[in-house]
Amino acid sequence: MFGLDELTSVISPPSRPRITMADSDWIQLFQQIGTRLPGDFVQTYKAYGDGYFYSKTHRMSANLGLYAGAMCQPFFPHVPRRLSALRIIKEKRPKCVPFPLYWEPGGLLPWARATNDTDLCWRVRGELVDNWQVVVLRAGKGEFETYEMSAIQFLARAIKGTIASNLLPKGFPGTEGVAFEVWLEEQEAARPST
Repeated sequence: MFGLDELTSVISPPSRPRITMADSDWIQLFQQIGTRLPGDFVQTYKAYGDGYFYSKTHRMSANLGLYAGAMCQPFFPHVPRRLSALRIIKEKRPKCVPFPLYWEPGGLLPWARATNDTDLCWRVRGELVDNWQVVVLRAGKGEFETYEMSAIQFLARAIKGTIASNLLPKGFPGTEGVAFEVWLEEQEAARPST
């Protein structure tokens, strides 16, 4: 997969990824949301598993997690909750979310979230899911950026520093680069319930 190859050239996948979603779980997810997700996104989860990407110089303040798996930021319930929050913002201040939201035609569908309240989304339009545009959105400030590349290409290029997003957390990728942390059961047990 084109984006995954770029990402693995920058950050090697863990030797023992924590995989909590099987192929049947992905199929069920696609049925629930009414669309398949881009192939390189699914393959990235299969390579890296549950976890998050973090700046080695700003570990707590500059990281992002994909909405995948069952441990760190599972697609359900996080994405529906995030879409609801974005809808509320859009109703109160339409200019802060200048795109429709999924399930509307051409709507934004979040695929990751950064520690500075930035949403990384697909612009769901067209039948070719692997060609969905990336929209980086900081709704609280009414700022967005669009990229004509896959989500995983965007992630790899942001980590490499070949593209610069003003909306990602300050310090991401940082002077020492980015690493991937596997989300372990112990972290889940220590996490406060919401």
